[in-house]
Amino acid sequence: MKKIGILTYHRAYSYGAKLQAYALATYLASIGFGAEVIDYGHIGEEKLRKIGTKSLKDLIVTTLCYIASSIAEPQRIQHFDEFLDIIPHSPKHYDKANIAEANDKYDYFVTGSDQVWNPKYNEGDLTYLLDFVKDNKKKFSYAASFGVEHLPDDILQLYRPLLTDFNKILIREVTGKSLLRTQMGLDSQVVLDPTFLLSRSQWEKMANYPLSKQLKYILSFQIIDRDVHYDAMLDYLHSKLGYKVIELKDSFRYKPWRWPIYAKAGPKEFLGLIRNAEVVVTNSFHATAFSILFHRPFFCSRNSFGFNSRMEDLTSSLGLADRMFDSSTPLSSISDIEVEYEKVDTTLMEKISTTKQVIEKTFVR
Repeated sequence: MKKIGILTYHRAYSYGAKLQAYALATYLASIGFGAEVIDYGHIGEEKLRKIGTKSLKDLIVTTLCYIASSIAEPQRIQHFDEFLDIIPHSPKHYDKANIAEANDKYDYFVTGSDQVWNPKYNEGDLTYLLDFVKDNKKKFSYAASFGVEHLPDDILQLYRPLLTDFNKILIREVTGKSLLRTQMGLDSQVVLDPTFLLSRSQWEKMANYPLSKQLKYILSFQIIDRDVHYDAMLDYLHSKLGYKVIELKDSFRYKPWRWPIYAKAGPKEFLGLIRNAEVVVTNSFHATAFSILFHRPFFCSRNSFGFNSRMEDLTSSLGLADRMFDSSTPLSSISDIEVEYEKVDTTLMEKISTTKQVIEKTFVR
């Protein structure tokens, strides 16, 4: 049995990072490979945040945040840690100093999925570009993402020689394919995020609805910064539908949110809250992906700070471009909340089939 070692941000306290890592390793194992995530690094792994001492304001604000988080945050972290245990991963933990020891343990090395090539997130660690792998024939990516449409020259000089050595590059976004072609002269093939490799029923079995009773609610899951038009959409849907809004966030905060927060969710609860929502409002790629998988109505915000290519490529490829919104979107023109998923499913099933065929041709058992 050929063995595949996957490098990704599996330790990050991020719903998407955990779920895509689980999906890729699980799918590859299901088709006959000995697949596991290489337990490398600590990107995105943060425990309960500490009280700050930079200034009096910092001390006061973070103390209030710490008190607010002291109950919910440990439960959220526990859910994430428990999920890490079910992701197939190497028994040995590697770091930059010893990752070269993995060279003889795997027949293939796969970097991805997730934004492993986004210089903002990989912390300049070229391990995610497989710089430690001695045999170039073993170097592959799967659904790797840059998360941006253009790389600055200094990053380009680091990336180009390493990516040139890859046996095959499988990329997640059309914009990433264009970046590779125009900036590096490299060929690549677009494939789906690994969360689409598992069936809807597989994810439904994993989903855990965490609320004490069944509710009709609008789920809001927002990452990084929050734009004014995002809150405008929530206000519009709340007024139009009459459902309460639930914010899915961690509880480490100072300024109160307008809507009630659910702060204890791990990956399974993330799935459960999306699966049971009447509508999902988000600016997250994976919340968008699971809304589609679970056939939930959704609206995805374009971010004023960028990083929109992932969501735009996904929605446009499935005929769902009208689900993207920004400050120029006239909310009063949104008359149809529901999504006609029959046509979407036809396109998606074709893309899933094509992606699985690419995997079969790429990795020889």
